[in-house]
Formats: sequence, structure tokens, C-alpha cells
Amino acid sequence: MKVVTYTEPALVNAIERYISEHEFSREISKIANQCFPNHEVYYWGGVVRNALVDFIHERKITSNDVDFLVNDNSGDVNLNKILSYHFDVVPCRFGTPKVKLPNDYEMDVVPFSGKRPYCFEVPKRKDLTISDIL
Repeated sequence: MKVVTYTEPALVNAIERYISEHEFSREISKIANQCFPNHEVYYWGGVVRNALVDFIHERKITSNDVDFLVNDNSGDVNLNKILSYHFDVVPCRFGTPKVKLPNDYEMDVVPFSGKRPYCFEVPKRKDLTISDIL
């Protein structure tokens, strides 16, 4: 799985390095290729935030939560159905599927589409939330 972005190459490289060095990287890539072979899949959320913190502040942050987006421009991706075929899926607090992985890791999967924007109300807080990242 490759991080795709349109920013400074040093930042992209730092994110790619952070993700590739993490113990979940291999497992997540396998899941993405197995479950969504014909769709673009992107890391997002906490793992990207942690990579940014590591790059900017040289501070390692660990998390057991991995989030990724699946491109659903076709409008036909049924995340629950696809993931349930391979894993035990539990509902996430955001209404998206959550998969429990080995070593106490959790994976949240969210669809996105350039054709159908997903809108969430941004809370008036200073910390980053799911709404801020979308």
C-alpha cells in the first residue's frame, strides 16, 4: 500500500517510512490486497497523524488503531459484506466496520468518493478528530 499525497516529498517519505516500519504494515497491506484488489486504499487518521508528529517533532507515538479509506467512486463497495467474508467485524462508533487484528490491533475502514462527499460536523475543539481529518 502506498501513501498518495500532493505535498513535500520529505513529508511523503517520512509517512511512508513510518508506516512501512510499523509492525501492522504487512498485515494491513495483505488485508487491503485481499479484500479490495480493484480499489485504491489509503492510510488515514491516527497513523498519518503519528507519522506527522514523528516527522515534525521527532516524537514516536504508538497506537493500536489503524484506519484506512477505500475509494468508492463506483458506489458499489459494501465494506461490511467484504470484510465479514474474511474477518469478524464489529461496528465502529462512527458507523463503519472495525476489524480486530492480531496483537490487539484494530482496523477501521471508511469509504470515500470524489463523486459523493461525506460530510461530518466539525466539533469546536482544539484536538484532531475524525471530522478534522476527513
